Amino acid sequence: MRAIKEECLWLREWKNAEELKSAFEAWVEDYNKNYLHSTLGYK
Repeated sequence: MRAIKEECLWLREWKNAEELKSAFEAWVEDYNKNYLHSTLGYK
């Protein structure tokens, strides 16, 4: 949860819920594709 707060949610003020939802979905996709995950052996 810390990563999403620091890298997406706290960076700006959102105009509306749809804008936040869109940014959140893009962040999750990027996070799942490009970040190393300890539970996967950092792969």
